[in-house]
Amino acid sequence: MNKLKVGPIGFCNALLSTVAVKLRKLSKRKFKVEDYYKSHLSRITLVATENERKLVDFQALELLLIKCTSLTELFNVISPDTGVTNEHCNKIMNWNIIRVILIDPEYEIQRTLEEGGLSEHTKSLIVFVNDKDEIQKYKDPTTRLLPDLSQGYLCQREYMFTYLDQYSHDNHKHFFPNLVRARPSSVAIIPLTSSGVFIGSLCIGSPEITRFVRGVRTDFFDFFSSVLSLCLENAMNIERLKREGMTDGLTQINNRRKFDTSIEKEIENAFKSRTPLTCMLLDIDHFKSVNDTKGHVFGDEVIKSIAMITENIVNNQGSVYRYGGEEFSVLVRLNCAEASIVAEEIRSAIENNKLDTPDGNNLQVTVSIGVASIIPATNKKSESITTPSSITKCADDYLYQAKESGRNKVCSSGDITMDDFNKKNKSCET
Repeated sequence: MNKLKVGPIGFCNALLSTVAVKLRKLSKRKFKVEDYYKSHLSRITLVATENERKLVDFQALELLLIKCTSLTELFNVISPDTGVTNEHCNKIMNWNIIRVILIDPEYEIQRTLEEGGLSEHTKSLIVFVNDKDEIQKYKDPTTRLLPDLSQGYLCQREYMFTYLDQYSHDNHKHFFPNLVRARPSSVAIIPLTSSGVFIGSLCIGSPEITRFVRGVRTDFFDFFSSVLSLCLENAMNIERLKREGMTDGLTQINNRRKFDTSIEKEIENAFKSRTPLTCMLLDIDHFKSVNDTKGHVFGDEVIKSIAMITENIVNNQGSVYRYGGEEFSVLVRLNCAEASIVAEEIRSAIENNKLDTPDGNNLQVTVSIGVASIIPATNKKSESITTPSSITKCADDYLYQAKESGRNKVCSSGDITMDDFNKKNKSCET
């Protein structure tokens, strides 16, 4: 068979044609590879941008938590539906349902939050565990026993980690009580610790079943647990310092500083709710003589005894304060007749309480009490009633009247309106 003879030029043209075809194929493949990497790089960039945004939001949330100087502020930050502060929480956690479990066997946190004016909505998100026998069931899901060699020998030690899982009513109902909305589909239970001691849990529920999945790494949640635990401990320590600054060291009741801040709020509340407000001033009769004859140590026992009697009688009707030295003050939201009955009960109980003196005898101590009551009669707030000194001066005038008329008695103003009170206050000043 005769072979086709191709000249040099034809051969070169054929070779160039073959190379051109191969180059076109390689070029198409190159463009496909470039498109793939461009698309992949675009996805990575979007993820990196989203992660950067989350980091910024978390840092903003972290700063909000660190700045909190009270438990009320702290819980308002992490609580849903509390306004601007919750914006960062929603962006980071997407927590539709939240509960905070707090181990509080001494009722310390509960009392602090009640005094701090926490909203009813935020209160409903907090579960206080006061029974020590119930603590373990809240602790179990986040606790794991792992090998430990820190003591020089192999043993098992409890470690606490964030718990992720699908919601189970039987297993998780005590973490999410009083659910108004639908039950969550998945949950994250984040342990809170203080100096290695379990103090509670932050429980987050999501309607997405894939939001919290068992086996997923929990580094972010564990770090957030450390931040929140530290902020909770810090806020609690600040609350303790505040309480110490507002508490009388001898009697452990409210002190004068607490009275000065409380009476302003009570006057404001009296106008808002248009309810009466009564101030009592108590003074121990002949207390200097008690100190001079029985000693200052016994004098301190007298003061503590009167503080205890007064607190027991006033109970939840109002608040008792050590006003200074041998004087006490009481604020109650009662009218004059009701408050005078309470004052008489205090006076009678103190009179009938015989105290054992260091020399083996009994001593009867009495008190004189001045009572001043005001009732808001008009919506317009008068300038002279805006300061605590006005109502305390009026109560002090009736205390002086009780002293001058023989001691061991109660003298009161009777029910007077704000306008009457202001006229009387002006006449007292002149």
